[in-house]
Amino acid sequence: MALTLNERDRRLDGVRAAMRRDDIDALIVVGTAGTGIPFNGNFAYLTGRTLFYASAAFYLPLDGEPVSFIPGENQFEDAKRAGWIEHLVLSRQPFADCCRHLAGAGRAPARIGVSSLAVLPSPALEEIRGAAPGAELGEAGPLILAMRDVKSEEEIAIARRAGEVADIGFFRSLEILGAGLTGFEWKAEAERVMTAAGADGGFNMLGVGRAGGDSDIFRGFVVPPTARAFEDGDLALLEISPRVEGYYSQIVRLVSLGAPEADIAAAHAACVAAKQKGIAALRLGARFDEVMAPIERGLAAAGLGAKSVATAHTIGLDLSETVINPRTPGEIAAGMVVTVHPMIELGEWRQLFTGETYAVGDSGCVCLNRSEDRIYVV
Repeated sequence: MALTLNERDRRLDGVRAAMRRDDIDALIVVGTAGTGIPFNGNFAYLTGRTLFYASAAFYLPLDGEPVSFIPGENQFEDAKRAGWIEHLVLSRQPFADCCRHLAGAGRAPARIGVSSLAVLPSPALEEIRGAAPGAELGEAGPLILAMRDVKSEEEIAIARRAGEVADIGFFRSLEILGAGLTGFEWKAEAERVMTAAGADGGFNMLGVGRAGGDSDIFRGFVVPPTARAFEDGDLALLEISPRVEGYYSQIVRLVSLGAPEADIAAAHAACVAAKQKGIAALRLGARFDEVMAPIERGLAAAGLGAKSVATAHTIGLDLSETVINPRTPGEIAAGMVVTVHPMIELGEWRQLFTGETYAVGDSGCVCLNRSEDRIYVV
C-alpha cells in the first residue's frame, strides 16, 4: 500500500489505545488471502500489506515491537517491499511460531485479543492457550474494525482512485457487451483495463439470463462468469469491485441487450428511487436505522420488499466491512466509505440490486463513481 509511516503510527497508536481501554495486553491477528472472511482486512490494516495466498499471523503487544509471521519466501520478500512492519519472521507454521514468540516474550499477557476467533484454526487456538496458560482469550475483530470504518485522508484518496478504476471497468464493459461475447471474455477484458489502471485484485461477478420465458431465467444473483455467450434479449447484472492498493470499491449496474421488459424497468426504477432516499439520509450523525428506514419505506410503497442482507455496507480493505441494516448499532461519521445497493425480492427465486459507493465528509456524501444508475441498453 502506498501509505505513509505516519498512517502506520496512527493505526498502531489507535489500536493500542483501544487495547488499554479494554485491558487487552496483546493482539494476535489472523490474515488470509480469502474474500468475505470476517475481519480479514484487520491484518492488512495493521501490517500495511495484503496477503496473496495462505495464512499469516501478526502479534501486537501493548508495549514492545510488533511481529509478522509470514509463510513463503515470496510473500516474505513482498512483505519487506510492500509492508511497514520491521520485525518479520519467515515461517512455515505462522501460528505455532507466533505462539513460541509469545511464550518467550517475558511476562505472559493476562488478556489476549484475537482477530478473529471465527477463523482461527482450532490447533492454533490450543497453541495460544499452551503458550499463555491462564490467559483470557477474547474476540478483538470489532475493536480494529471500529477504527477501520473511519478512513483517513490517505485512505479516502485511495478510495477515490478505486472508484475511478471501477468506472473504467464498467464503461469498457458497455463497449464490448453484445451477442456472442462470453462471460469469460467480458471478465477478462474488464479486469484487463482495470488492472492497467491500477487494480491489484477484485471481486467481479455477473448475473445473466433471459428476461422472459421458462428457461435460462434472469434471477439477479451474481456469480463467477462462465463460457455462456450473451444473447439478444439478455439482462446482465454487473457487480464490478476492483481492489486498488488493497482497497475495494463497488458499483452494480444492469445492462439490457435490447429494450428491457416493463416489469424489470419498473422494479429497477423503484430500487433506484428507494436508494436515493437512503443516500439523502446518509448524513453525519444519522443512525444506521435512519439510513435504512427511507429505503424500506420507498420499496414498500412500490409493493416491493428489501432482502435481509446488506442493503448498505462500509467498504475498504474488505469488500463488505460493517453491514448497515436496521439492527446494526452505529451512526454515520466523516471518513466512512459506504456502498449503497438495495436488494429487492422479485419472487420466484429472483432478485435485483443496484448501487455504487460514496465517501462521507464533513459537508455530506460524495459519489465516487461517474456512471449513472439506470438500465443501460446495448
